[in-house]
This record gives sequence, C-alpha cells and structure tokens, in this order.
Amino acid sequence: MLAQGEGSFHGLFVGLAQYLTDSTLPLRFAPHDAASLRALFLDNLPEHLHGSLRLLTDESAGRRRIVEELHHLRATCSDEDVVVVTFSGHGTSAHELNLYDDVLPMADLVELVSGIKARQLLLVLDCCFAGGVLAKAVATDREGPESVESVVRGHLGRGRYVITACGEDEEAIEDTRAGHGLLTGRLLRELRAAPDEPRSLHDVLLAVRRAVVNRAIECDVLQTPIVFVEPGEEMLWPVLRAGEHFAAAAGVEEPPPATSSPDSLLDHGVPAGVLDRWRGEIQKLTSVQMQAVNDAGVLRGGNVVAVSPTSSGKTLIGEMLALSLARAGGKTVFLLPTRALVNEQFERFVELYGEVGLGVVQATGESGERVPAILDGRFTIAVMTYETCVSLVVSRPSLLETISALVVDEIQTIGDPHRGAVLEFLLTVAQSVPEQRRPQIVGLSAVLGEDYGDLDGWLGARGVLSRERPVPLVEGTLDPHGRYRYRDAEGRQAEEQLVDESDLDLPSVDAVVRRAVREGEQVIIFHNTRYRARVHADKLAGMLGLPPAGVELPADEEIKARSLLNRCLKGGVALHSAELGKEERRAVERAFRAPGSGIRVMVSTTTLADGVNLPARTVVVAELWHEDEDGTRPYSLGKVRTMVGRAGRRGLASSGRAIILVGSDREAEQDVWDRYLLAAPERLCSVLLDDSELTTLLLRVIAVLRGPGRKPGWTDVLDFLDRSFAAHRIRLEEPKGAVPRRPVRKAIDELIGLGLVHRRPGELELTPLGDAVSRGSLRVQSVSDVVDVLRTLEPQQVTSEVLIALAQLTVELDAAPRLGGGRNRARAQAMVSAQVRELGLPKSVVDAVLRGPGALDRSRRVIACLKWARTVPLPQIESSLAPAGSDAGPVRQVVLRTRDVIETMVGIAAQVHQELDLRALSLLPAQLDFGVPPGLAAVALHAGGQLTRQHYLRLLSGGIGTSAAILSSDDDLLAVFAGPGLVAALRIAAELAAETEAVGASSVDDIGACSQSKSALVAYLRT
Repeated sequence: MLAQGEGSFHGLFVGLAQYLTDSTLPLRFAPHDAASLRALFLDNLPEHLHGSLRLLTDESAGRRRIVEELHHLRATCSDEDVVVVTFSGHGTSAHELNLYDDVLPMADLVELVSGIKARQLLLVLDCCFAGGVLAKAVATDREGPESVESVVRGHLGRGRYVITACGEDEEAIEDTRAGHGLLTGRLLRELRAAPDEPRSLHDVLLAVRRAVVNRAIECDVLQTPIVFVEPGEEMLWPVLRAGEHFAAAAGVEEPPPATSSPDSLLDHGVPAGVLDRWRGEIQKLTSVQMQAVNDAGVLRGGNVVAVSPTSSGKTLIGEMLALSLARAGGKTVFLLPTRALVNEQFERFVELYGEVGLGVVQATGESGERVPAILDGRFTIAVMTYETCVSLVVSRPSLLETISALVVDEIQTIGDPHRGAVLEFLLTVAQSVPEQRRPQIVGLSAVLGEDYGDLDGWLGARGVLSRERPVPLVEGTLDPHGRYRYRDAEGRQAEEQLVDESDLDLPSVDAVVRRAVREGEQVIIFHNTRYRARVHADKLAGMLGLPPAGVELPADEEIKARSLLNRCLKGGVALHSAELGKEERRAVERAFRAPGSGIRVMVSTTTLADGVNLPARTVVVAELWHEDEDGTRPYSLGKVRTMVGRAGRRGLASSGRAIILVGSDREAEQDVWDRYLLAAPERLCSVLLDDSELTTLLLRVIAVLRGPGRKPGWTDVLDFLDRSFAAHRIRLEEPKGAVPRRPVRKAIDELIGLGLVHRRPGELELTPLGDAVSRGSLRVQSVSDVVDVLRTLEPQQVTSEVLIALAQLTVELDAAPRLGGGRNRARAQAMVSAQVRELGLPKSVVDAVLRGPGALDRSRRVIACLKWARTVPLPQIESSLAPAGSDAGPVRQVVLRTRDVIETMVGIAAQVHQELDLRALSLLPAQLDFGVPPGLAAVALHAGGQLTRQHYLRLLSGGIGTSAAILSSDDDLLAVFAGPGLVAALRIAAELAAETEAVGASSVDDIGACSQSKSALVAYLRT
C-alpha cells in the first residue's frame, strides 16, 4: 500500500518485555508495541508483502537475531523500497539498547541502519535516553559547532526519518491507558488519524511529538521526543486503517466499520429503538459521522474534534455516544454557547429520547430548572450553557467525575476573547480528572479550519474533518446593480444577474428577495442593528404582497416590537430581535421551520445566527461591521461564516445560496472576497491568560482544587495551569516552556488584597466572600465596587431593589444592550438622574449609579429593572426610557442579564452582612424572570411558561397578588384574569407555591420535601 513504482515494503519490529537476566526491570507493553505496529501495516499492505514484515519479541529478540535481520535488510532492500525499523524496550544511559541476551551499542545500530537502501526509511526508538544515546553514537564524528541532526543525516543518508521517545536526559514512560509505550501509542494513533488526505511522514512525526509532549504533561512527567529528518524524494503516506490483524494484536474483536446505513451503528452500541426514531430525519450517515466512529473510535472511548459544515450532522456524533453510554448507565452533558440553543436542543432531545426512557434535563441559569437533579446524577442527558456548567463544577468539583462524556458544541469558542477562558477552564478541569474517571470529550465546530492550534492534541483527541455539505452551498457578493459574483460548491467562480429587469428600480437586496419568494424560497436577512432590521422587515412586509403567515403569538404585553411583528406577519415576513420576548421568538422560529410555512422572509439581527439553528434556502448578509461606542468594527471571519452557513435547508432545497451585499467599488468587493469568502480560518489560540480574566480564573482554580481536608498551594495552581490549552500552545513553541509565573503571582496578590483569598504557608484558601464569588457569574473586577457600596449600608437597607441597582455597577451589565434613545445624552442624563433619585434607594447606592463613565446607560438599566420588578407594564417602561418614536431597547434582555448575576449578588451581600434575611431574597431571581411581585414569584416559578407576565398583571389589577389570594378566589373570577384554559394550572401552581412558602423552599425541585403526591403535577407543569 505504501510502496510506489517498482518498490517494495520491509519492516522489522522489535519489542522486549522480558530479559535473560533478572537484573533488567521487565516492561509491560513493549511486545504489544511491536506486534501492533506490524499488524497495522499488515492490514494495509497486499498479502504478498506480509512475509517481509518481521516481528521479534522477548526470547527471539537476541543480539545475534536482530543483527542478522538488519543485515538481511541491507542485502535485500533497494532504492525504491520503504523500510520501517522500530524498537520498544530499555535504553541505557551508557548509550546502548538492552536486548534479550546482550546489549547493542547505539553506534552499531546507526551503522547497520545507514547501510540499508530505501526511498524512505523510518527508525522509531521507544526507549529511555533515546535522544541522548543517538547523539552519543555519532559524537565522535562531530567537529566544532556542527549539530547532532547534521551528523545523523550524514550517517543515515537522505530519505531518513528518525523519532526518539525522549530527549537525552529523559526517561520514556509507558501509557497504561493506551496499553503501549507513550511514543508508540501516539504513533499508532497518528498513523490512523483523519483526515483522509495523505500526509508527509515528517508531518506525521511532528504530530506524534506534540501528542507525546501533551500526554506526558498529563502524567506529570517531562518526555520530549526528538525528530531527525533528512527528506529524500517527496512521498505521501495514506491514513492507515485498522483491520483484523490490528484487532487480533489488541486482543479484542473490532466491530465492523460503520457505513452510510444508520443500521450499521447497531454493532457499535446504539439501541435499535433509537435508530427507529431517527429514521424520519436521518436516511444515511455523513462522512464526518462515519469518520468519528471508524477513525476516531468515538464509540470505543476515543476523544474526537469533529469539524464540518452546518447541517452535516455533527451533533449526532454526540448523540450516538450518549445513547451508547446510556446502556451502561453513563451520563452525557451537551454544552452549548447560548440559552436559545440549549432550549432548542433540549426540546428536540425530549421529543426524541424522552419516550424511550432517557432522562433529559437542561440548565441555563433560569428559575425552575432541575439543577439538584444534575448535581445528584438523576439524568441521562443534560444540556447546559458553558457558564452554567462552570458554576456547577465550581460548586461541586467532583461533578465531572460522575459524567461519562462532554459534548462541546461550537468548541471554537475557546478562542473567543470574551467567553473562551470560561470554556478552556472547564475543559482543563475535565483534563485534570483522574484518568479512570475522566469524561470522554467530543468537540464540534462548523467554522474551524484545518489548523486548529493542536486543540485535538491537547484533548488527546482524533481530529476528523469533512467539507461535505448535505446541501451544497453557493456563496458570493451582490452589488447594487444586481450582479451576483459567486463561488459554487466545487470552488468554481462565476457571475449571474440576479435582479429581474422589472425590479431594477428597487434596491438590489429587495429585488433579490422578491425574486426568491416568487420562486418559493425562504429567505433570512441579517442586519447589524435592531433599527435596520425593524425598518427593513416593515418595508418588505408592505412591498412583497405575501399572504398572512398565519402565526398566532402567545399572549404578552403589546410593546412596539410585538406590534411591528404582528404587522409584518400579516405580510408573510417575520422580525427576530432581542426586544421580543423569549416565547414570541420561539413561536416565530417554530413557524419558520414548519413545512409549508407562511413565513417566507425572516429579518433578524445577527443574534439569530449565533443563537438558533434556523436555516433557509437563501441567506443575505446586509452589513459586515458592528457598531459600538468606539465606532465600527468589521465582523470576524467566524461570525460571517456562521451567518453564511445558515444557507441551505436539508430536505427542502437542492442547494443553499448565501449573498453578501457590497457596494459598486470592485476593489472593496474583492476585499470582501479575500477576507470572508476565500480566507482560511485563523489558527485557534488560547485566551485563558488574558490579564482582564486572570483573577477570576485563579479564584475558580483555587475553588476546584479544594478537597476534604485539603487546601491547594501555589504549586497546585501552577500544575493546573500547566495542563491548560494555553500551556499546551506555549509548549508547542518551546518544548520546556511553561505558563508565565509573574502575572499569576500578581493576580493572586490582587485576590488577597481584595479579601477573596487567604495565604498561609503552603496553602491558598478562599475566604467566605471569595467562595461566594467563585461559585457565581461575576468576574472579580466587578466585585470591588459592589462590596464598597454594600459596606456603607445597614443590613436592613440591603433589599432586593438595592441589589438590582448594585448589579448595574458590574462589568457584566456594562456589556448589556443599551437602553433608551435620543441624541442629546447630556439632557438625557439630567432626566434619568432625577428619576434615579426618586426611586427611594439609599444615597450611597444612588451616588454609585450616577458616578463616572457610563452613568447614563447604568441609570437607564436601574430604572428599567426596578420598574419591571415593581410590575410596571412594559409599554410604560419603554415610554419612560425613550422619546416618542425612538428605540427604547431590549428591556427584557437587560432584565435577564441582571437576573444572571443576581444570585451572586445575594451571595456577596450575605457575606458582607451575615445577619441578612436570605429568605426575603430567595425568590428575587424568579421576580426578575417573570416581572412579578414577591407574592406571586413562587406561583410564577411553579407555573413556568404557561402564564405570561400579562396574566399576572391582570391578576394584580384585580387585587389578587399572592398564592393565598388565588386559592381563595373562585374559578369564574380567575378565568376573567387568566382565561378559562389556565385556571387549573394557576390553582396547581398556587398550591405548590403555598407549600413551598410553608417550608421555605424556593425551587420546583424542593417540592418533593413538601408533598410527594404532587410530583405528577410538577411534571405536568414542566411540560
């Protein structure tokens, strides 16, 4: 298989675990190394070459026999042949190889190998001190500063490739997890690694070297392979496939390879009942799915990083694994970047797997979620956001030891400047779990390129890459005259006039959309601002002449965005933006996905691309920049690829079309092509050690390193950081490099100065305040200002409203969407300052809100959130924030961001004022989630999404503001405010709330302590 032209293939594979004398320490896996390497080549070479692959182990690996075999190779090999010689056993500091009955000086080995003729010769030395003994073997020929590498090349000749297990002063270890010497195990894996494209042998050996260094760090040892290469005529090596010989050498029976038929997964542990449920949406397995099973061994315990386009079935790889593990009671956690994606995936999993008895839960930080079920292991599949999972892991560091697998969607987020540190921290915790309990990892991405920074090497994973799209994608640019310059799925470029003559008077984007809907297509248009999205949706609804979409929105408050959405839906167009409520957005998403949908055009901000899996036949990217206080910034390549990737709807279109709008300037158009359509993704980098995040990271590191009776020290923290992706990237550049110590020490000193960490001899311990911050969602830089204000207050002054206001001082809320309109910010500041002073907050809180940069935005957030909590109707809140006709902004989004940090705020307040009445604050998150007063918060918590804020405001208008008031009201009265269909649900929720309040419980999961007989009702309410 590897021989080319007239050449042949020869191999000598030597492995010694036992020796004639008892003085030599036996090895466990050396014979297995040799047998497995030989078996892999047997599986990939024609049968007539099998006799030229010699295996020598233990007693047969004496000096005389090995020398004879090497002389045989010298006598029989030609310049066209490929030769592989491997040795697994003991190497000595005296520069010799230990054989069964004697030693072989390294100089003799080099001399014997140098006389072998070959087109390519690979020498593998998996033994201690291998780098040093090889250097010593040729040291006598070195003159002056000449390098070891140059001398080796002179001895061995061209077309020679040598890899040693370690450096000159290092020992080589065996990897018990792999059942091989560390070097051989990684070599076997890399020879079988995807992608399918052939690679140079040099590239293979460099990949092996990286993997060995990374795995050695995991094992707390230093082992640095050395690669000597003197290339000859270029020759590429194909990916080798493990077959029956390899399986026999491993002592296991390999299942047959997965094929395009889903039924082939039966042999890999996927239950037949699940395959039956898949048949409606999965007709055949895709390339990336088969690679993950056959090459990466994802269903045999292998970690995998899968990169393939949107809609190519990456998520199914994680599902296969979860279902296979579930048969033995294993638990799988799916990690996604946004709440919207978690909700979407959770609903899909419940529909697919709930009926076959798999427990599916979700956690995004919202009220009413079954977090105790996750902590107690009462689930089969859990779906979470990255941040929620980190919070749970910090609270219970042993959690990852109980999880069988982590499936990380959008794993390229590890390089995101804002969220990458969170994900890398989580994966480093997973990498730090003891080997026998470490979760398997599956990383998924649609936007990574071929070079993802050796993320797979860090994770000990096999990378699988496929560019195959189930629906081919055509992508290009559209100028103002309707000229569409595009590239098809095969990479061919062409041009087409997309605008019909009858529509030349329209802007090109409108003309293209009109043509698309005439031809029965669905279209998504992405705009960079809410304003542009609203204006364009309204315009299209009026001009396209489409019939009403027939979508009924859930009952909710009639804000401006909702009114506009209803108007657009009457013209077959939908608006998707942050001002809309969660249920309204989900209703629009479901309607757009439905077969025969009446929504033909969706106009959205870019959050739709980031947060929801919603494809269409045609996608239009209207702008390529983002506007903020600092001006305009171009979108990243990854963001544009995510939007473009929404084009193409599997099962409904033969191809997808992506259109990026450009101007008339041809040079600017070419720049768009170079930056977004032709550019390769940048190499993935770590952001873990970013200065702005380092204190928060170290606080969490100290938290997860704690154990019963154990406090971590400085060395423990450094060891953790040295297992990170950041450290792995450093070692790729410098094998003996490490995480810089000075900034780490400075950050720990800062934590001590803030009162979050105590330092004792050999120990770092979180203070109670540090513990509260480490478990929460705030960064350390947010804590100082909040604590300073809290210390000015008396305990009785620390109310829910004070905490809501103080939350606006944090950097997390500074990043929230801006509220309010109008261009005269100085005049607006004066107006909102007066409003803030009238809210009844303590003076020190008011002063903190109004002080410094960002006071206007901070003040508007305080006003909006407090009015929301005080049950002011949302239209009135909008009116108070913005002049007539201007944009008030996404009030509910700001409230939700506040809710995200409010539990941490309560925890911080409880440490500053330990006599604080926490029971009075326990339902504050639910108050913010639902916009209701304390008396109805528990009711809303248990009713979930069945009743909207509008229902509760109606109840309040009728004087019904507590669970007791609901229970004492008759059904007819409740029906007036909630509607006849919701009276039963309202009563059940009020009963549960009353019991919750009686025992002090504050979540749905606490109801079991109140009344086991109500569990069925709780389940009903959750659905």
